[in-house]
Amino acid sequence: MVHKIATIIVPVKKRFWEETLGLFHDKLGLPMKEEADNYIEFCNENSSITLIKVKDNDVKAVPGDTGIMFECPKLDHTIKEMESRSLKFVSKKEKTVLGTSIKFQDPNGNTYHLLQRK
Repeated sequence: MVHKIATIIVPVKKRFWEETLGLFHDKLGLPMKEEADNYIEFCNENSSITLIKVKDNDVKAVPGDTGIMFECPKLDHTIKEMESRSLKFVSKKEKTVLGTSIKFQDPNGNTYHLLQRK
């Protein structure tokens, strides 16, 4: 049986690579676990996300909503903290079945969510 999700992979265009790494490390504060020329894994005690560097014309790097939600205990506080780090939000807060969320965007054009559970 499956024990847990090992990692979630997000393709990132080469031209947005450095800026996207800054988003995950500097703005979101995720620690780096492993790094190579073409990928980097960010990980905390509960989850992992791996960015894969792809060519700018690679069809895997078409931007969209990743569906990835980063949970935070105090959404309003986290929003203010992320805004002070120049994180770009692309929606207003909204109530969902899981709690309250807001979308933000990476340099590649992918969107992610901050979530405060009910």
